[in-house]
Amino acid sequence: MFGPTGERLARRARRGDVEAEDMIASEAVGAGVLHMGCGDGSMIIEELYDLSMYAIGVDDNAKKITTAMRASAGKGRCEFVCRPLEVTGLSGSSFDLVFGYNLARRGLMAIDEARRLLRHRGVFINVEQNERRGDAQNIGTVFPNVDATRFGILSRLTIFRAVKS
Repeated sequence: MFGPTGERLARRARRGDVEAEDMIASEAVGAGVLHMGCGDGSMIIEELYDLSMYAIGVDDNAKKITTAMRASAGKGRCEFVCRPLEVTGLSGSSFDLVFGYNLARRGLMAIDEARRLLRHRGVFINVEQNERRGDAQNIGTVFPNVDATRFGILSRLTIFRAVKS
């Protein structure tokens, strides 16, 4: 009925992801982007590739990174790295936007690594599905100026946004 793109948007709307992905996309325009926990890289390949100056995806699952590398073959400006999110090995202060999903569950080290990788005035966005007690505190410890926006009773989605000062 909708076609592949329409079906994907309908699924995202039911999950409550539209607001989060729109926020990420608006911050990605012309930016250096890092997706922590990128999985198969579909967010970068399908949605951020044309918007960003360059994009890097990091995930600790080698199979998913291999899938991402195959899917992005021949495209410049995006690459994928298999490393732990807590210690990516990437150069500090390299990105205008660092984002991920459920990073607070990985603990303070992953959030601290996100902050290390951000440039001054860079934006951190983390989306927590079914936020747990302590998630906001973990993020607030690293980013004291964090804003949290909650969407939907059913999706229980919380978007945390902070600017590195």
